[in-house]
Amino acid sequence: MATRYHFNYTGLRIGEVLGLKWSQLDLGEGKLSLTPLQTKTETPRVVYLPPDLYRG
Repeated sequence: MATRYHFNYTGLRIGEVLGLKWSQLDLGEGKLSLTPLQTKTETPRVVYLPPDLYRG
């Protein structure tokens, strides 16, 4: 349940969340990088995580 809440907080779609790989997560900068194949619009996307979801 907590994971579902956290990803709703970022605005990611369920398909984007399920396709994530650890290599796409940058905790130092607090961001997720999505490839064009993972997004609905087929464009790359960077999602910045709210500070309370990571320790930067």
